[in-house]
Amino acid sequence: MGNSACCCAKDLEHEQREACPLDPPGIGTGKGADAGDTRPPPAVVAAEAAERFVHVLVDRAAGDRLGVDVDHKDGVTLEIHGVTGGLIAAWNRDNPESLVEKGDRIVEVNGASGRVERLVHECRKEQVLKLVVRKGPMEPSP
Repeated sequence: MGNSACCCAKDLEHEQREACPLDPPGIGTGKGADAGDTRPPPAVVAAEAAERFVHVLVDRAAGDRLGVDVDHKDGVTLEIHGVTGGLIAAWNRDNPESLVEKGDRIVEVNGASGRVERLVHECRKEQVLKLVVRKGPMEPSP
């Protein structure tokens, strides 16, 4: 375990070899590294994944309300059903490139994640809140 080598791997520098089950699609087939592979390159996938999250910084030290209606029925995230004013509306006004909107999900607050109770507990604190918000509705499982 940990070390993976293909059973097909041989030191064939200039000869075509059969495709190995561990190779990326197209390798060893003589059709090029991307032959038949319709997936975007890893750099594109990483960039798209990064764009799906918004990092929000709001200060609740004065006791201002966050200003979101949320649903927590998945037990893990806070799904935003609406922005109702407060600090999130101010964030949206000041950060139009990083809006928090209906359908987004708060997935982390001040480093806490994994359980709704932890997220709610952090959101209630009167301090600076660092939120990680996943954009858009959850995608259905395949």
